[in-house]
Amino acid sequence: MIILGIDPGTLKAGYGVIRLEDSRPRFIDCGTIVLKKSQPISDRLISLYDQIESLIRLHDPAAVAVETQYILENPKSALQLSMARGVVLVVARKFGLSIFEYSPSKIKQALTGSGSATKALVQKTVQTIAKMDSLPQPDAADALGIAICHSAHLKLQGQRELWPNQI
Repeated sequence: MIILGIDPGTLKAGYGVIRLEDSRPRFIDCGTIVLKKSQPISDRLISLYDQIESLIRLHDPAAVAVETQYILENPKSALQLSMARGVVLVVARKFGLSIFEYSPSKIKQALTGSGSATKALVQKTVQTIAKMDSLPQPDAADALGIAICHSAHLKLQGQRELWPNQI
């Protein structure tokens, strides 16, 4: 089973792809989608849509795991992050994929054992779990962490098949 993890954003969006083999996550791909700050938000959202769609076509995941929104002090940033999350959810649903959402603290807890782990610790933990030669970029590490968190959730549930998510 292939899982696509997405850390949504309107300037940078991380993605991470893993395959579950014998209930263990195996690294396939990761990266950062960089969107142009000079473009209007609507154009950035279209670009995000197109690039997520390309990733889904390329990797053919069975599920998409997305980080839920955390509370931001800046209302404009919170609104734009919500828009980016919405784009990811729409693209995933367009392909009929199951969607799973995890809070930042739940992801950190699953990866490191601490819901308040630093970004640096998340990066290092993801590098170790994915058996990567180099440290992944922060957004890519977050996205891989989201996918790994979902794989851990499946393992804890003792399920290898997906169930529908209620969103």
